[in-house]
Amino acid sequence: MVSLPPLANRGAGLNDVMPSALAALGVSGWADSLTIGPARHVVVLLIDGLGLMQLNEFEQAAPFLSAEHGGVSPRESQGLIASIPTTTPVNLASLGVGALPGAHGFVGASFWLPDFESRLSPLRWGSVPSPVAVQPESTMFEIAERAGIRVTTISAGAYAASGLTRSVLRGGEYVPSEDVDSRVADVRATDQAAGSSLTYMYWADLDKIGHVYGVGSVQWVAGLRTVNQLAERVWMALGQGAVLIVTADHGMVNTSPRSFPVIDEDRELMTDVTRIAGEPRARLIYTRAGSVDHVAACWRHVLGNRAEVLTRNQVVDRGLIGPVDPAYEGRLGDLLVLAHGDFALASRSDTRVSGLIGQHGSHTDAETRVPGLVVRR
Repeated sequence: MVSLPPLANRGAGLNDVMPSALAALGVSGWADSLTIGPARHVVVLLIDGLGLMQLNEFEQAAPFLSAEHGGVSPRESQGLIASIPTTTPVNLASLGVGALPGAHGFVGASFWLPDFESRLSPLRWGSVPSPVAVQPESTMFEIAERAGIRVTTISAGAYAASGLTRSVLRGGEYVPSEDVDSRVADVRATDQAAGSSLTYMYWADLDKIGHVYGVGSVQWVAGLRTVNQLAERVWMALGQGAVLIVTADHGMVNTSPRSFPVIDEDRELMTDVTRIAGEPRARLIYTRAGSVDHVAACWRHVLGNRAEVLTRNQVVDRGLIGPVDPAYEGRLGDLLVLAHGDFALASRSDTRVSGLIGQHGSHTDAETRVPGLVVRR
């Protein structure tokens, strides 16, 4: 069994980005663990799917992102640690709430909500269940607003009213912006406004490309060049006293979907299993009452060294998702199954996702380590 260290022992995480930004902007009560330093404007650019290992491997396609800034190059840096499971909803929540999954309650690409007797897929979420009911704590954006900070989100218009945005990224002004040119123009306008500012910008395309074509594909490298151009142009659009932070929600690994069994079709794996959630690299398994130990033993026997099979108690006791709010314990699967190597756990519950080349969700360095680039003007 692979030993998974608690997140608290693995360095600064994505959950530390916004608290550090607030501290840099002079909001009391927050620690600048990223050592940003005093700033009048902090811009957080989150690139969906860009792991630190992938950036280092393909650094020639991203000279700005790979350059030495402030005396430390990305290759020399350990970057930041994405929350486990390493998937977008979990880590946007960690970023937006400034907390680990055990505290914000987003525990997978999909997961069971006992209070609503339904499975939630946050990337396909509208208004039901209520976004505030699912995550009622103040977001970092709301906290910043109350402190007098101008807060702006610059992202695709399609995400403005999504359940995920309204649950973990609510607060401030949302500026719909669809391409590199408009993003640069919008961040320049925000930078020129009076007063202290916090700007969040999200770029989804690299993750989408990686899922379909794989990391390192011609299409993916072209997407990385676009990301590099976006980051450099955003930085150049900022004035003196501004800081750009470039990070990501997770990395990605290439898999071979056709070589993996469909877990729903394995009679031994499905014995006493009531629900399957999560995604191919990080499955949440819900079981019949009293059967968890038996189910765990079956999964360990069938999967062997291809995956780590953890019970809920092991996840909590090892601190893999931070201290767990009792209100959210029921959202956790009875088992968390984390894939090793290039393995994936296909399921009929998400056939399209299970067939993708690029995957993420597990605890490997390729998935958990993300950039933590801080560039001052």
